[in-house]
Amino acid sequence: MGNPALNEQTAERIRSLLPAERAIAALDLQKEVDAVGSAYGEGQRVIFTGADASEERLKLEAGKYRVLHLASRTILNEAAPLYSAVALAAATESQQDGLLDLREVIGLDLKPGLVVLSATEPALPQAGASRSLTGLAWSLYIAGCPSSLVNQWQVEPSASAELMPAFHRALNASGQKAKSWQAAVKQLMAREDRRHPYFWAGYQFLGDAR
Repeated sequence: MGNPALNEQTAERIRSLLPAERAIAALDLQKEVDAVGSAYGEGQRVIFTGADASEERLKLEAGKYRVLHLASRTILNEAAPLYSAVALAAATESQQDGLLDLREVIGLDLKPGLVVLSATEPALPQAGASRSLTGLAWSLYIAGCPSSLVNQWQVEPSASAELMPAFHRALNASGQKAKSWQAAVKQLMAREDRRHPYFWAGYQFLGDAR
C-alpha cells in the first residue's frame, strides 16, 4: 500500500508536524510500490494506491496478508510516540481522518509476520527516534505483528526503490528477514555509487528479524 491520495486536511496536519516540508515525490512512492509488487507473482500480492490506499481499507485488509509494505509518509513523533502516524487516503464517506496513529494500530488484528515502513520522517522536536521507534514496535507487537523494518530518517528515494524490491524478492524466496535484508544491502553496495551508508544505513529491524 502506498502513494495515497491525501486530502488537504491530512496534508496540512503533516506540514504542521514536520520541521520543514521536504516533499517525497508521488512518483518516487509509486515507483517503489510498483517495484515491490513486481517482487511477487500474480496471486501473491494485492496493491492499493491513490484513493484505494486508505486508512479504512488498511484496517479492513491488513490482517489478511503475511507481509505488509507501506510506502506512505509516516511521522515519527518523539514527544508523543503513540501519536506517530501513517498518512493515508481518507474516504469522504468514512469517519477516518487519514492519519493512522499508533493508538489505532494497537487495536488492529494483524496477521503479517512483517510490516515495512519505508517513508518515515521525524516530527518536531527532532531529538532522535528511540522512543517513537520503541512505540512503533510495541504497538505492532500488541496488534499481532512481531517484526518491522523502518527507516529512521529520510532515505534517498532512488536507493529505496532499489533496496525494497531486492529485499522482497529475497524474502519471498527464503522467508528469512535479516538474511534477505543483508542480501539486498550487499546487492546495493556492489555499485560504486551506492556504497556510502547514506544510501542504506537508515533502515532498522525492530522485533524478531529471523
